[in-house]
Amino acid sequence: MKRLIVSLISIAILSTGIPPIANAWTPSGELQKITQVITWQDDSPWLGVVYVLSNGQSCYFEPTGSSGEALLTLVMSAFLSGRTVSVHCYDNQEDIGGFLSHRHHRIILYN
Repeated sequence: MKRLIVSLISIAILSTGIPPIANAWTPSGELQKITQVITWQDDSPWLGVVYVLSNGQSCYFEPTGSSGEALLTLVMSAFLSGRTVSVHCYDNQEDIGGFLSHRHHRIILYN
C-alpha cells in the first residue's frame, strides 16, 4: 500500500505541467514520447531500466527502492499511454546492456 501511495504522489507531483527547465538533446524544449522500455530478468550484474525517447536518445535508471519503483511506474505509464514527456539526463553515456544510455535526472509527464 505504501508503494502505491508513493507512486501516486510521485505521478501527481511530476505531472503538474511545470514548464521544462532544461531538456537533454532538445534545447528548444520540444517534448518527446517514450518509444521503448527495456528491462532485464535479473539484477546481477545490475543493468537497470533503459527507456528510449522518440528522438532516439535513451536514459537509464536503477528500479530499486521506493523512488526507483515510482519512476518505473511513471515511465511505464507514459510509455503505455503515449503521453509526451520532458526528460533531462546527464551528458555522460554508458553502455547498459548494449544500449548507449544517459543516467536519468528528471522527467515531467504532460497531457
